[in-house]
Amino acid sequence: MLGTSVLAFRTAFLEWALERFPDLAAEFESESARMRSQIAFSRFYHATQNAIDDGDSELVKAYFQIADRVLANAHAEMRSLFHVVFVEHLKFDDGRKSRSWDLGQLSARLRNEFTSSLGCSEEVRAKLN
Repeated sequence: MLGTSVLAFRTAFLEWALERFPDLAAEFESESARMRSQIAFSRFYHATQNAIDDGDSELVKAYFQIADRVLANAHAEMRSLFHVVFVEHLKFDDGRKSRSWDLGQLSARLRNEFTSSLGCSEEVRAKLN
């Protein structure tokens, strides 16, 4: 059984997601807590990637701080889901868009999580080392 602080954190994250992305309310209808988390993580990933691609350093910094809090406070199952839905999909490769500019904003925890992910290219891994 999940502890009270773990449930409180999940609830707080979902409330934050609903505040930030109000249209999620319709998607959350009759979904389990796990599915709501997955939906919220997916929306959070897309918003973060868009901020990276747009060069919005303030928004990226704010989103990375939230991502770090998820990794620090979520229970193991929620952390694993976050890794798969959010961390593994982040793209920092420079191509048609400059993306590596924001690697310096990754917290140590988020950096470690990202470098261990399947989504981390050799190009990005070299820039992080």
